[in-house]
Amino acid sequence: MKILYYSTAYYAEHGGSNHSRAFVEWARKNDDVEQVIVFPSQGNSRKPMTVSIGGGALSKFLKGQGITTVFRFLRRSKFHQVDILRIIEEQQPDAIIMRLDGNFPQITKIKQKFPHILVATEVNASPFDESFRGISFRSFFQRQERRHLANADLNFFVSNTLRKNIMGGRSLDQRDVVLANGVAPGLFARSTDKKARKIKAGLP
Repeated sequence: MKILYYSTAYYAEHGGSNHSRAFVEWARKNDDVEQVIVFPSQGNSRKPMTVSIGGGALSKFLKGQGITTVFRFLRRSKFHQVDILRIIEEQQPDAIIMRLDGNFPQITKIKQKFPHILVATEVNASPFDESFRGISFRSFFQRQERRHLANADLNFFVSNTLRKNIMGGRSLDQRDVVLANGVAPGLFARSTDKKARKIKAGLP
């Protein structure tokens, strides 16, 4: 299987980068995976312009306006769209895994142009709870989010609550899967020697 992994977080400077890199690392170890292509590539990893108005009092005011947030979201929703469709055409992957932010309308575009390709999404949050929380016509955009996600072949949500909040009555168990965030407790196992731990950590 040839996988195209679409994540603007892969080269980012936050925790999402660790998660994206870990996914690609483990996918490449899977015997069924022939190749994993990361998109956008490092040379094309521009920021997705979620807060791209600039600095100063005026920009701060504009960023806080619901109607301005609409335009920021619409701009974000098309970011990388031309390039992702071109890369799919060139690489012909069997599956695309998208780490979603405001790019969810691209799911429908991809499925319309490449109906034979499996599209799976990784949903860690709704953009309307984070970057675009104050958007005007929020309920309209939330319905659009639900509609576009319903066009994916698989959606992986990090919690039941998130799945319910986003998908509502359109949730399907076979398509909308909960894969909860968690930890490997073994990595955090306590040593029996408390004094040695304190010395190693430089604690009094």
